[in-house]
Amino acid sequence: MSEERVRRILCVDDEPNVLQGLRRHLSMHYNVTTAESGEEALKILETDGPFPVIVSDMRMPGMNGAALFERVLEVAPETIKIMLTGHADLDAAISVVNEGRVFRFLLKPCPQETLHGALEDAFEHYRLRNAERELLELTLQGSIKVLSDVMALAQPELFGRSNRLQGHVRAVLHELGEESTWAEEIAASLSQIGCVSLPPEITKKLYYAEAMTDDEEKQVARLSATTDGLLANIPRLEPVRQILKECAGLFEAGTRQASSAKDDITLGARVLKLAWDFDVFETQRRDPIAALNGIRESKRHAREHVEALSTVVEGRKSEIESTTLDKLEVGLMLHEDLLASGGLLLIARGQLITGGVLARIQGYAKRHGVREPILTVSPQGSAVSS
Repeated sequence: MSEERVRRILCVDDEPNVLQGLRRHLSMHYNVTTAESGEEALKILETDGPFPVIVSDMRMPGMNGAALFERVLEVAPETIKIMLTGHADLDAAISVVNEGRVFRFLLKPCPQETLHGALEDAFEHYRLRNAERELLELTLQGSIKVLSDVMALAQPELFGRSNRLQGHVRAVLHELGEESTWAEEIAASLSQIGCVSLPPEITKKLYYAEAMTDDEEKQVARLSATTDGLLANIPRLEPVRQILKECAGLFEAGTRQASSAKDDITLGARVLKLAWDFDVFETQRRDPIAALNGIRESKRHAREHVEALSTVVEGRKSEIESTTLDKLEVGLMLHEDLLASGGLLLIARGQLITGGVLARIQGYAKRHGVREPILTVSPQGSAVSS
């Protein structure tokens, strides 16, 4: 971001002379925008934001400074707020500060050097807070990538299932008129991570929903707790953990219909459970239409959710293409498992073809060969990772 954008201030006051004075004194050091009312300030924030700092008078007709800062907290939560106030408004200003909506308040008339010092402190606070947020976001992204890489190496079948679940959750929510959130998509992508604790023979049975011994079922029953334990120490994943816990609760509900489950279960958890059940049926029956029929026969999901999934699956049929290894391209998604000539699973269906994945496929094919043709589809908005 350019220095000019970083040093932006929005000054709000109903007196034009005050705004002119602020612009005259501050323009040497900052990029100053002015507004003569709280309503005008909100429009500017919406159309010309972001502003690292907003300076507002307390007493204004219509929307006063306190009301303005309440709205700013909603529409521009990262913006640092400084209030200018007279002695008559001191109690109200202190109340606003104590409620955490204001970084600092300054009494009128405010000396130029005092205002400048407060602004410098505000910009430094903005810089540090955003640096911390960026660090947390990078930590979150890095942690999720590490977990995904572990899954891809240890359990390639379940890694493919995670990718498929993420795509189905995103597409079904969109069909329902909802846009998927980061929490819902990450919950889908990490839904299988607990399976790294299982022996390969149990993983295979779980993947194909095969019968298990009592001991194996006990190990599978601990997966929810294992997953939650793996995610517990990663910052900001509380919404993801909640979705996965709710989804696990739906599994524990057994044959009860989803509509009879607790009303407080989120839509994201219900759709994830639907996508999960569909993927198991499709893995068993090798046919998406047969899998949809299995979903309908189970009567475990709300009808409108199943119909949304049906629309998504029907729409995907026309996108399936058959190709050969020499024409396989980055950006496509495998519609079926990619197998070696001897039948060994190389890449599970649902995985996106990235540069790294394509290089591994081509390298293996030179030595051992792969089965062709290869069925692919366009990805459902999945992010490409190396």
